[in-house]
Amino acid sequence: MPDLEPKIANLGDVASYLRPEIPSALRRALSAGARPPLRYVGAGGYGIVFCDPEGTAWKVARMAEGASEKHANFMRESFAEEYEWLRDAAGSSIRDFVAQVYGFHPDEIVVERECVFGRPGGWADEPRLADLHKRIEHVMVPLGWNAPEFKGDSYIIQEDGTPKLVDISLVQRLGRNLLDWIWEVLAGRRLTHETWHSLAFYVLREMREGAVTEAEACAVLDELVKRDPEIRNGFKIPCPKA
Repeated sequence: MPDLEPKIANLGDVASYLRPEIPSALRRALSAGARPPLRYVGAGGYGIVFCDPEGTAWKVARMAEGASEKHANFMRESFAEEYEWLRDAAGSSIRDFVAQVYGFHPDEIVVERECVFGRPGGWADEPRLADLHKRIEHVMVPLGWNAPEFKGDSYIIQEDGTPKLVDISLVQRLGRNLLDWIWEVLAGRRLTHETWHSLAFYVLREMREGAVTEAEACAVLDELVKRDPEIRNGFKIPCPKA
């Protein structure tokens, strides 16, 4: 890939299995606003991360050229949730332990955030990271989010020893945050890969856990049943209209 070398300073660090995905990821990072030369930082199951010379990280959804619209929409939804999670965390008491986020680019499916320098967390770090992760969850649940899956290497240990959470993949909305989002889906303002049936399950879960009132939940469930009457056959719904 000689044409990529001027744009990725450390192209040799990219594993061979990942190289076919790099042209698409690079193109979308540059379209989102990244300025080369970029430095390849790493890749997970859902994203490839580059950092630019200005200290901004660009997490790009892993998608092959010609990916289906269904897959693209799933990735767009997941990355939007990651952005919104980081945005809400930025206004909380755990802001110093999560990457600062700058924006989300839905067309390119790219999250723009702080580039955190240091080393990935390892097994020796996990006892203290697990305590921090519990604290993060304690703070985020009242804000309408769970914590992402705990993995030591989801954190970067900075030079001063402070850990920062950088991988927020596959988080879930909770409570009123979930209901507000479902209303947006019902209104056609948000897309989701979820079915009406699965959304009903999440609403019932939140109602039974006391995160939302029965009246709030039933208002949403009534609308979901209108879209898919078969929901009544899958769940016992304690709502007069539904």
